[in-house]
Amino acid sequence: MQVWRRGVVIAGVVGALGAGCAGGQRVAEAPPVQSMTLDPMLIQATLENGEVRTVALDAETLFKEATSDFQDRRYDRAIERYKELLKHFPESTLALPSLYNAGLAYERMDRWQDAVELYKQVIARVPGGSEATDALYRSAECYARLGEHAEVVATVDQILGRSGLVAYDRIEAQTRKGDALLKLGRLEEAEAAYQAALRLNKQAPAEEAVSEDTHFVAAAEFGLSQVSHALFERIRFVLPVERMERDIEDKVQLFMQAQNSYIRVMRRGNPYWATAAGFHIGRMYEEFYKSLLAAEIPNDLSDEETRLYFAELRKKTRPLIERAMQVYEKNIIMSERYGITNDFTAQTQENLERLKSYLVDAQSQKAEEEALRTPPAP
Repeated sequence: MQVWRRGVVIAGVVGALGAGCAGGQRVAEAPPVQSMTLDPMLIQATLENGEVRTVALDAETLFKEATSDFQDRRYDRAIERYKELLKHFPESTLALPSLYNAGLAYERMDRWQDAVELYKQVIARVPGGSEATDALYRSAECYARLGEHAEVVATVDQILGRSGLVAYDRIEAQTRKGDALLKLGRLEEAEAAYQAALRLNKQAPAEEAVSEDTHFVAAAEFGLSQVSHALFERIRFVLPVERMERDIEDKVQLFMQAQNSYIRVMRRGNPYWATAAGFHIGRMYEEFYKSLLAAEIPNDLSDEETRLYFAELRKKTRPLIERAMQVYEKNIIMSERYGITNDFTAQTQENLERLKSYLVDAQSQKAEEEALRTPPAP
């Protein structure tokens, strides 16, 4: 059973009623009625072992309990309490932070769409407020996690159209936009967004500029590397020979461009992005090796000629695999120096072990050659 008690206390009323019942005696003139408004309170009554137990709840208590649950990573319980506050105290000043915090709790549970729905409510309540700006940033993150990159671009454009943003706010927005455009394959636009992010920090007033190793600054540099890397990946070696020679030159140029950009990321000193860059440099050496193996060959070669071709090609391209292994080893050393473990360090170790096995596994190499010679299914 739930009983609502309205948060208005009227002083003098109870005393006057009591005096009116006292044997018809004349009641002295009451002082003017005074009133004050308090936050609402929810009184919950439950039956336990035949006894009625009541608990009085208010918005502040619910908010504190929900936040405590959040900090203790009891996200389900935190969401329940925030929603209870929203249900029973929708006009409380704590309603807005409850919506936002519940969205954060959903994020911690990887429930990205549920989080977005709550952030939409925050934005609707205070469309021009700083809280709405924060909710837009969180929405952009959620859309990215959902793979809805066009929604990320649209959300970030809303952010960039708002006033009151400091330089780092805009750096974050431009970097997020670049990431989304990169995922959409819109490489020129992605490059422009990343460049804008880096330019914002260089041109920012001294009190707003941030250090070179700050997350979204390093992320923007990493994004530029990814643009060059993506262009490098797009080049395939096909006949005739004249075209293949041009493509090799272009691929080498893009390789160097991407590698130099990844090195700039590492020099910024952000441990997370440095290990990401180290991993991708090693990966590029692997990709170059595979693209050379996958180069188109004349279809009139005999089996023996093809075998000799691949044997000679592997001999010439083996240094690429060896170089990839060296880069992976250095990346592991760097991560140990930073004392960091993340997805990139794990992938680095995995790729290193795979390449060590690959170089001495003739069967795997032969299977790879057969796969490359087999035309793709229509």
